[in-house]
Amino acid sequence: MHRVTRQLLACGIASGIVFFVVGLGQAFTRAGFDLRHNAISQLSLGDLGWIQITSFIVTGLLAIACAVGARSVTASTPSRWRDGADLRRPGE
Repeated sequence: MHRVTRQLLACGIASGIVFFVVGLGQAFTRAGFDLRHNAISQLSLGDLGWIQITSFIVTGLLAIACAVGARSVTASTPSRWRDGADLRRPGE
């Protein structure tokens, strides 16, 4: 596997980490926000909403990069499923 492909796949791990670190960081520092009662997406409201919106954009781009890496891996791997399901038993 190429170095670039590994880096693209690592973006998938980074996206989850960024999402939770930014979300939890804001949740614990925003007055009146309670994770038991509010969704993380509600952090995108108000004066500091730009932070969560930026986090959503960055994590989305990282997830897309991971998808490109996953496609690169699966495209180079022989698979009988790539061209459609072949549900016949071997030898038929």
